[in-house]
This record gives sequence, C-alpha cells and structure tokens, in this order.
Amino acid sequence: MFCMEMEVLFLFNQENDPIPELVTQLSTEIINTDLLVILVQNIQLLEFEAKKDVAQIFNNLLRRQLGTRFPTADYIGGKPEVLMSLIGGYEKQDISLNCGMILRESLRHELLAKIIIESPQFWNFFQYVELSTFDVASDAFATFKDCLTKHKSLVVGFLEAHYDQLLGELLLDRNNYSIMLKYIASPDNLRLMMNLLREKSKNIQFEAFHVFKVSSTEIQGILAAFKDATAIRANGLLVGGIKHIAIRADERSVYGKKGTGGVCCVKTKQAILIAMYEEPVQFGEATKVVEALADYLISVNY
Repeated sequence: MFCMEMEVLFLFNQENDPIPELVTQLSTEIINTDLLVILVQNIQLLEFEAKKDVAQIFNNLLRRQLGTRFPTADYIGGKPEVLMSLIGGYEKQDISLNCGMILRESLRHELLAKIIIESPQFWNFFQYVELSTFDVASDAFATFKDCLTKHKSLVVGFLEAHYDQLLGELLLDRNNYSIMLKYIASPDNLRLMMNLLREKSKNIQFEAFHVFKVSSTEIQGILAAFKDATAIRANGLLVGGIKHIAIRADERSVYGKKGTGGVCCVKTKQAILIAMYEEPVQFGEATKVVEALADYLISVNY
C-alpha cells in the first residue's frame, strides 16, 4: 500500500495535475533515507503488485530532472551496489522482469551505463541471454542490447578496451563453433593470438589461450594417448567430460569421435592443441584447421 501511495503521488493528484512541492519533498526523503537501496535489496520479499510499484517508482525518480541534473541518477551513481543487485535479479525469475525494467531506465543515463558495462557483473549477461526461461532470456537480451547501443561514444571505448574478451565470449560459445574455426583459419588471426600470448598482462594471456577447458585428469589421459596408442584405441579418450572412440593415435595427433561430434588433439613443440567440434562442423574441417594451427606454432618454435 505504501508503494502504491508513493506511485500515485509521483504521478497525479486528484485533479490530474503534478504536485511539484510534494514530489520534491518525497524524492529528497527517499534519497536521504536510502529507501531505494532498501527497496531494491528486498524486492523479492514484496508481493507481485508491490514489485511492479517499486519498478514504477524507481523509474519515475530516474526521469525526474532539476535543471540539467537528474538527482536520482547522480545518487545511484554513488551506490553501484544497487545496479549490481538489479543485474543479479536475472538469476531470480520472480523479480527478473522488474529488475530489467529498472536497468533499462538506468541505462538512459550515461553515468549509470558506464558503471554497468565496466562492472564484472556485466559479463553475466552472456549467461542470462541463454537462460531456459524464454521471458527472462528475452528481457536480459533487451537490457544487454541497450548496454551496447544507448551511448555510442561510451560503448566504442568499451569495445576497444575489451575486444579480445568479447570476441572470446562469442567464439567460445558452442553454437558459434563453425565461426571460431573460420576465425582461427586466418593467418592474421593466428598471429594476433600468438602476439597476445606474449603479452606481459596475465589476464590478456589467459584470454588469448582460453579456448577450451579440460580437467587435469583429462590432460593426463591425453598425454598418455601420445605415448600408448594401443591403450587409447582400446579404452577411448575422455575430453570435456565425454568419452570418445579413438580413430587415430600416434606421436603427433590423437583424434576421437562421439556421435555427431569429436575431438582433435595435436602436439606441438611446447603445447597440445585440443579442439572439440560438433555438427555442422565436419571431421575433416576440424582436423584441417587444428593441424594447420599446429604447423604454424611449430614453425615459430612454440
């Protein structure tokens, strides 16, 4: 009821005219008492209609302008934990749409958009847009789109600064595997990855080398496969939690097949390349790219 009364006060009085004095007074008190922080952090405890009221109140406050200033946007800019709580709301289905509505209104303000896209939580959107609940995933995608389209100059700087990580997030998605194969088939792209591996920054090195994740146990199994081809043909090859039937095993290459997918492992002087593929990528396409990459690495003594 309290939320509903605030919402009515923000919008109209009985004559359908705004009440500037009351709106200013209430807005000031909400900010001074950190009420917005409390409402966002406890929105999951509210009833369905009250959650909608909170989103409406929050958005009305964000739109409120005094001269050239937006007091609520400035206030939230000093409380980044509010925005982080809203992003995390996508992990709770019953508040996800309410949080998304507030986030998209917040993204109208460049100050708040900057906080969001420069936060570690921003990268969670790559998981949120793939959630199994269609409504939540669609809402997350709408917010993600606004993050990257509302403020062009801000986004250009972000994309330049995080090009490698963004590219990695896109290429490492299994649905984009055929695109990844085309990307690494380019000699220019291979040179770029090699140069990034030489970067002093450990984070950049990690992103450049972060192509596939396999466990230490699986690594040991792959190493053993190069030494004992007979055993690996008999026992199979475990990679990515999937047991593959070995179809080739020698001192340089180990290939495995499972259903419509497979794995290619090729050894260079200092590394082992491990690539998993699925249809529409074909066995010949995958092995050709991995072998070409291995040849290049060997040619530069890696």
